[in-house]
Amino acid sequence: MMTVAIRTCAIALATILCISSPAFAGPAEDAAAAFEAEQKGDFPTALRLYRVAALAGNTYAQGNLGTMYHTGKGGAKNFPEALRWYTEAAKTGYADAQFNLGIMNELGEGMKQDFPAAAKWYRLAAEQGYVPAQTALGTIYIAGGAGVTPDRAEAYKWFTLAAAKGDENAKRRLVTVSSRLTPEQKAAGDKAVADFKPKEAAKK
Repeated sequence: MMTVAIRTCAIALATILCISSPAFAGPAEDAAAAFEAEQKGDFPTALRLYRVAALAGNTYAQGNLGTMYHTGKGGAKNFPEALRWYTEAAKTGYADAQFNLGIMNELGEGMKQDFPAAAKWYRLAAEQGYVPAQTALGTIYIAGGAGVTPDRAEAYKWFTLAAAKGDENAKRRLVTVSSRLTPEQKAAGDKAVADFKPKEAAKK
């Protein structure tokens, strides 16, 4: 059922271009320098600078630091640290981190597998219009899981929204789920799609 991939939290180009002298570096500048180091493959430097910025409360750095620990970039995988930093970023409403927390809960990485928690985090990101989370949430609702009741109309809603943004997985799954809907379920799903308004993304 699980086909979503870990997403690296992106830093705005404008932030990267604003790197100042190290003597005057702040959390945003450290985060931007970390991102630049990561793009060059200098993972130890990226890990160090992300951590400095994350400890100072920079949301982007917290999310990217979580991803480095999650994937093992710059060292061995460390699920407890990944959870720690994803959670810090997710609490601010950061969709990338919320999505990645959903992955960890769905797969049981560093914790007991928890489908309701995965659905919760996917939903928080999906409601901001975050396409990978919309597809992941729809996928959970197709089959359900421990503590999650299957809901084809809900799956249809999220697949429709993600497919409209060009997500190929959502397009394929939408075809499958559409063929299994009753007229009432499809009507409910179409209304939910029409009523959907993305929530404002968190300000970093």
